[in-house]
Amino acid sequence: MFQDTVLVTRRLNIKYLWIDSLCIIQHSIEDWAREAARIGDIYRHAFLTLFALDSKDCHEGILVERSPRNPSDAGNYYDDEISVRALSKSESRQAKKDVLKASPLCKRGWVLQERLLSPRILYYSTDEFFWECLACTARESEMELKAYRPATYVHQRYDCADVKNRLIQPPGPNPSLALSPPLDWHIIAVEYTRCQLTKQTDKLPAVSGLASIFSLNTGYTYLAGLWKEDFRDGLLWYVEPTNCIKSRPSDLAYRGPSWSWISLDCPIPYTTTQDGSRPRARKLDIELIDWNVKLLDVHAFGQIASASATVERNFKDFW
Repeated sequence: MFQDTVLVTRRLNIKYLWIDSLCIIQHSIEDWAREAARIGDIYRHAFLTLFALDSKDCHEGILVERSPRNPSDAGNYYDDEISVRALSKSESRQAKKDVLKASPLCKRGWVLQERLLSPRILYYSTDEFFWECLACTARESEMELKAYRPATYVHQRYDCADVKNRLIQPPGPNPSLALSPPLDWHIIAVEYTRCQLTKQTDKLPAVSGLASIFSLNTGYTYLAGLWKEDFRDGLLWYVEPTNCIKSRPSDLAYRGPSWSWISLDCPIPYTTTQDGSRPRARKLDIELIDWNVKLLDVHAFGQIASASATVERNFKDFW
């Protein structure tokens, strides 16, 4: 894979290449912690990110031999330097989001923040490649650029792709795509918990880049996967009955407090009403009055040694 990546980088006339497994000293705790704290900025400011969707590990290439296709309905486009063969729409078997969802790469926990923070991505699959940037999306099987327009929040239709522009756009007094902090972060948490990690102690570090940018854009205070300003609604995650048995970590390493989804090893949904809004039952009208998060290293959004929270509820009008 690394050889293919170097080849593509050179053909695109890009001078520098960053590969995490090579540029981070994997067996150095100090270097790993230092670089993990910068990973959000690395992807956010990258000129281009290459995704090898169907490669299971670094030993599989991205420039693979494809199965033969019928060229009868394909279009050929030329200019002075490059020729492009467009596959017919009938040859396209899956929607892009389904291709990404089924790919081995996008099931990895670390990859979610790479997807959401990279301003430009070239996805390589065994059948075709896809393009994605903040302005448009495109795919090899369709010679058409589609404008990228993040959707407004609608329950069951809003997903992580709609959060992307909101995260990357620089903060300002009047942002064109203002974050909807609670809803956007809940969507990220739901998607992230569907992914897999080789080391469960990476649960916080693997989403730290997103948390860092989210904090920068909102001014929120991070509390082990939740936010101080959204603490009440942030607690409204739950575990499906079918996942209860496998939800507890198989290892004994501490990841986070029990009130955070960080502590579990299974997908979590958030409680919603039919229109997607958060229920505001009286018994949930609590106030966070104190908290304490002890970091394991200098990384403010990385691993923690312990965390606690104290909440208060006024029962005067409850009965």
